[in-house]
Amino acid sequence: MIDTHRTEALGYIATCFVLATFASQSIVTLRAVAIASNLMFIAYAACAYLPPVLVLHALLLALGVLTIAARTRQAAEASRRIGAWSRRCLLSKFYASKASPSASALWSRTTRSR
Repeated sequence: MIDTHRTEALGYIATCFVLATFASQSIVTLRAVAIASNLMFIAYAACAYLPPVLVLHALLLALGVLTIAARTRQAAEASRRIGAWSRRCLLSKFYASKASPSASALWSRTTRSR
């Protein structure tokens, strides 16, 4: 067990992290700051021997890590789908230009009008 001043300092630092989550602009930043907050509260609860706070933030930490992992998987999947879609578009443009001059002219007219 560490001294009271250091324990209180951990509590105040953890509280600052909680306040920082409210200033987050993106969900990923919010989750990352919340995870840091949970880690600080776990340290605080362990030093001050506060089992309910320790259990709460351990559960919140697990939830935050699982949520950010799921978000990362979703973003990777979306990126993969967008990449496949853009490759199909580029290939269709390439094959349209090889197919006939009229197809190439049609493609260039439709892309210029956008």
